[in-house]
Amino acid sequence: MNSPIQGGAAEITNFSIIKLAKRFRVELGGRAFIVNTVHDSILVECPRDLKDTVAEMMRETMCEKPLPDFEVPLEVELKMWDRWGGEVNYE
Repeated sequence: MNSPIQGGAAEITNFSIIKLAKRFRVELGGRAFIVNTVHDSILVECPRDLKDTVAEMMRETMCEKPLPDFEVPLEVELKMWDRWGGEVNYE
């Protein structure tokens, strides 16, 4: 029962990764990059001065037409930390 939903989430994540990687390379000169994915989450590393720009790029890319002919609005949850351990949350 759950596999079509999980498969759909995986497709959206994969398309988002492709778009984000291109945007990071073109618009930010490769200063931000995708490190890993965990289920439907995308882990990105960037300099602190780009965190707000990267967050907005991610929200735009993942919410505005992640797939061709996709009409369902999506909500993106963003979390930012100073380091991978997550001790310092910026939000």
